[in-house]
This record gives sequence, structure tokens and C-alpha cells, in this order.
Amino acid sequence: MPLNNRKKGQVGNPTGKGGWVAGRSGNPEGTRPPDSKMLDLRDMARKHTRGAMATILAIMRNPGNQPNVRLTAAAMVLERGHGKPIQPVSNPDLSPLNLGDMSDDDLARLAARTSQAASALAAATKH
Repeated sequence: MPLNNRKKGQVGNPTGKGGWVAGRSGNPEGTRPPDSKMLDLRDMARKHTRGAMATILAIMRNPGNQPNVRLTAAAMVLERGHGKPIQPVSNPDLSPLNLGDMSDDDLARLAARTSQAASALAAATKH
């Protein structure tokens, strides 16, 4: 059974309110430019970068602070200087996956595992 059994041009929502028209972009005008108020807020916040960084460094360097507070400040410094660590994809044998070399059965097992992982993630993050 096809995933989309609608005829071309038919609106997906039978009430006609909303839905996508086949063959037409859902956003024909493209993205809107950022709100000028948000840009102003960002610029104002960026003016305090040096002071904020000095505060974080002071917290990190103060031996009177709790270790977890100092560790959080140190992590903030590292993230701002080097970015957040990359989360690697789990591959038990640590070799790159070459899908072209995989059999149909291997690809089916990989697809099933990927689907199971996606379902588990969706269930874990569901509100």
C-alpha cells in the first residue's frame, strides 16, 4: 500500500484547513529574517561577553566554591573555547560502515536496529 494515496493537488486535511498541497512548497516565501528586537538583544548580550567570561573564570578559580560549581564553570570555559564534544555514533567493531558492501540481510538488520533506536529515543523524550 503506498504511503501517500492522495491525488496530486489534493489537500491532505479533508477539512481543507491546513495540510500540504502535493508539488508545492510548504514555505514558498522562504524563512523570515530575524526579528530586529532579537538581534538587538543578542548584541546587548554580546557586549557583556568579557564580563561574563571573567565571572565564569573567577568561579572556576575560587577554591572556596564547591567542586561541582567549579567543574561546571570549567566545562563552560572549555565549551566556549573549543565547542562541545562530538558524540560518536556507536559502532561495535569501530570500523566505518560501508553500506555498498553490506548484504540485503545486513541492511535489513541495520534498518531494524535503527528503527528500534529511534523508537526508544522518541519514547524516552516524549513529554
